[in-house]
Amino acid sequence: MEFDSIDAVREEIDQVDQQLVALIARRGECVKAAAQFKQDRAAVRARSCQQVIDKVRGQAKAQGLAEEIIGRFTVR
Repeated sequence: MEFDSIDAVREEIDQVDQQLVALIARRGECVKAAAQFKQDRAAVRARSCQQVIDKVRGQAKAQGLAEEIIGRFTVR
């Protein structure tokens, strides 16, 4: 990416932040929908959460990010 000013960089960051928030909200809606299909939510939750965290950490690593960054975005 190339930018011609700090304002252009800030504008891009703001746009990315808006997209991230929209994606997080969309994911939350999917999680709520998935919960409707689960009979024993407590038993599934611990296993599912760890599987998701592990998968997303791997995706972060593949993108060149520190895997630890994912811990900042997950809720247990």
